Amino acid sequence: MRRLIVILAAAAALVAGTPPAAASGGWAVTYLDPVPSELTPGVSYTIGFWILQHGTHPYDGDLGPAALRLTGADGLVRDFPGTPLPEPGHYAAAVNVPEGVHKLTGVQGIFQPYEIGILTVPGGVTINPLDPELVKALRELSQDYWGAIRPPGVPDLEGVPDVKL
Repeated sequence: MRRLIVILAAAAALVAGTPPAAASGGWAVTYLDPVPSELTPGVSYTIGFWILQHGTHPYDGDLGPAALRLTGADGLVRDFPGTPLPEPGHYAAAVNVPEGVHKLTGVQGIFQPYEIGILTVPGGVTINPLDPELVKALRELSQDYWGAIRPPGVPDLEGVPDVKL
């Protein structure tokens, strides 16, 4: 009987859209490539972003849809789909945003959305601060997942100067 209950619970989770077991307990962080310091309403921008599992490395597998999501003060939600770039976990999205203040969120496929910060147009992006333990983990990486193109703040293991987070 107990085995039947476990099987039914697992089936119910799948039907409800729960992420696969490989993603359970997993989490990710979305980092932005440098964005223009001043954003103008009605102008198109290409924004690069990285989705890193546990904030430190690319997910090994099919992540699913990635996007940058803007939620306006009026509640209107706009998704700008990410296109995969050659580097693992790296995407680019074409964004054209109206005037106003928007919550900026990373849509991370199988992982929960990640709140990046606030996008003000005209204006710029204010990034939410990272947990200090995550910053420490980034600086202490023992495996290099990237070549010359890497997420902001990830040091080169061969001694390229660290970028401030």
